[in-house]
Amino acid sequence: MIGQVLNSRYEILKEIPGTPFFANYVAKDVYRDVRVLLRVVKEPFASEASFVAELVSVVEKSKALQHPHIARVETIEEANGLYYIVGEHIDGEPLRERIRRLAPFSPALCCEIAISIAEALQAGLNHGIVHGDLSSDTVMYDSDDVVKVLDFGIWQCYSASESAPGIVLARMAPYLAPEVIEGGMPSAQSDLYALGVLLYELLTGQRPFDGPTPLRVLDQHRQAPAPDPRTLNPSIPRALSAIVGRALAKNPEDRYQTPSQMLDDLLAVQESLRYGKPAQIQAPTPKVATRLPRKPAPDTEAPRTTQGGPARKPPRRPRGDDDVPAWLRALIYVFGGMAIATIAAFIY
Repeated sequence: MIGQVLNSRYEILKEIPGTPFFANYVAKDVYRDVRVLLRVVKEPFASEASFVAELVSVVEKSKALQHPHIARVETIEEANGLYYIVGEHIDGEPLRERIRRLAPFSPALCCEIAISIAEALQAGLNHGIVHGDLSSDTVMYDSDDVVKVLDFGIWQCYSASESAPGIVLARMAPYLAPEVIEGGMPSAQSDLYALGVLLYELLTGQRPFDGPTPLRVLDQHRQAPAPDPRTLNPSIPRALSAIVGRALAKNPEDRYQTPSQMLDDLLAVQESLRYGKPAQIQAPTPKVATRLPRKPAPDTEAPRTTQGGPARKPPRRPRGDDDVPAWLRALIYVFGGMAIATIAAFIY
């Protein structure tokens, strides 16, 4: 595609590393004489009407996000059967690569990075958008060392696709909140859980939950207590460790409820590091020790009354496959496969 001009406007200059979903190209917008990023939807996703429809919806919402720490999205277009997103070209590197090369970072730098991400998450929430896929792959440094968060709301495209869940499972597993694994939708609180994982990673160079397979990692998110980062790096201030602990609480009610709440504590620690004054950050007492219960599905009909007797609820409609998001069905199937394999190994 190098050298092609899409819709008489975007001249493709070079290909850069992409994802399983998008082929990424640096292009020149000949109307404005600026470089932009083109993300061309790959097959089979380009042929999935549900994926494309959800992507169009996500892009339209994301265009409203104008913030110094959010990668700008401009539009989505189609040319000769190709769907592509036009957005800000960031000449930098993913946070994942910087962690791999340089972590653990100083507490002051960790605060600075987490503050930038929290500000971006709050800006998204102000427009009613949760990120849903925050990870070290969706955070980048640009050429001026400014933190940029990418892919707000893109998880909705995964949910709409039958092909995507198996592909994203391994990448998303280290950052998935317990309630999302249990079947809940991504939320501000699950985004802050992912930020807690990232902050732990920045402070220690390791993830709080790790294992030989994504399934083992998911099980630890659901069951294992969040480790204290100070056990790996005793130089971490207790207040900063408390922020990590609160963000990684199993029960979303025990976490920060909005990015701005976490931002306040991060700014307090940043100030304490700058002036040598201790910050008092209190980790909440967990309300739920391990696994979160599923919320029962709401009844779809009003209670009925019987003659001479109390009101009686109608039988609950069985939950079918169509009620479960595609990405969650993939997790259920994989968990089921792991259970069967474990039983078989025990028997034989």
